[in-house]
Amino acid sequence: INSKSRSHNTVSINGQVVNKKLDNSNEVSWYKAVQSDNKVKSIIPQFLGEESNGSFNIELCSGTSLQDMLVYDNIRPDCWSFIIKTVVEAYSNTFNSVIEEPKFDPHHMFFWNIEKRLKKLGVFSGDIRHFVEESYGMLPQLAESSVIHGDFHFGNILYDASCNKVKLIDPRGEWCGIQTTTGNILYDLAKFYQSFSAKYAWIVSDEPAN
Repeated sequence: INSKSRSHNTVSINGQVVNKKLDNSNEVSWYKAVQSDNKVKSIIPQFLGEESNGSFNIELCSGTSLQDMLVYDNIRPDCWSFIIKTVVEAYSNTFNSVIEEPKFDPHHMFFWNIEKRLKKLGVFSGDIRHFVEESYGMLPQLAESSVIHGDFHFGNILYDASCNKVKLIDPRGEWCGIQTTTGNILYDLAKFYQSFSAKYAWIVSDEPAN
C-alpha cells in the first residue's frame, strides 16, 4: 500500500482498519462533511475517527483498484464495459444528488490543476494538450457545482467483482487553497476518462501503455 501512496502519506493496516497519516487535514474534513449523507457513505470507506498523532482511521475495503486491473490484468473488453458502466452509474447516482453552493471558479480548478501536473510529467503536448483543452471547453455545458470526490482516477476506485461493489478512496477535499467538498463533476469524469484514454494509469504506474 505504501508503495502506491503519495510521498506525504503513511498508511498502515491493523485487522480491518486502515490508519492513514497526512500532512494536511483536507481528506479528514471531506469524510466528516459527507458522513451524514447515506448515498455518499455507501460508496466510500467508513470513517472511524482521528488519532492524537494527526492520523485517521477508515474501514479496510475489499476489491482491487481499477488501475491495477487495467495495467496488470488481461480483462476482456466486454467485462470492462460492464465495470465502467457500474462505476459511472454508482458515481452519478451518488454525487449528482448532493448539490452545494460553488466556492471557486471550476474552470480554474479543472484546467490549472491538470496542466500543472501534466507539465511536471513532461507530457503536456500534442494529443494530450488537445484532449485537456477540449475537455476544458465542455465545462460550461455541465452543472457548475456539487459534492465530488475530487480525484476520481482508476487508482482511487476499488472494484470487488465477487459482489459488484464499488468503493472510492483518497478524496481530495481542497481546491485552490479552499477546504471544500464542492467541485465540478466534469473534473471527476475527465480524470476517470484520462486513466485509459490519456494513458494516466500507465504513466503513474511507470509501465508501458497497453
